[in-house]
Amino acid sequence: MKVVAGIIKNSKGQVLIARRKTGHRKGLWEFPGGKVNPEEDDAKALERELEEELGLKVKVCKYLGKVEFSYPDSKIILIAYECLPLNTPSKMNAHSEIKWVFPEELASFTLCEADRQLIRKIRI
Repeated sequence: MKVVAGIIKNSKGQVLIARRKTGHRKGLWEFPGGKVNPEEDDAKALERELEEELGLKVKVCKYLGKVEFSYPDSKIILIAYECLPLNTPSKMNAHSEIKWVFPEELASFTLCEADRQLIRKIRI
């Protein structure tokens, strides 16, 4: 399954992370995003998912990298893009909490394993 994630940076250099409220990785933190539909462009999928899940409009700036990871229930290809927020998140459909954190603070959060591997691979 192909999944996109937004590395969304604010003017202070913080990145947005979100805590999952349902599913196999409930309670874990992740970079927000979601599944790419068949025949859908990755960047457009990311814009759509962030709008649906967080009410957040973004400008997708650049491709950062990808990781492939196998969870017990699924195999994903996680593709990351750096994004600039165009508004403030206004809802939480798939998450119980969101936080703006400095990149050096990410190690103190329990992130989904694919997101942890992504951090090791790309420079945030």
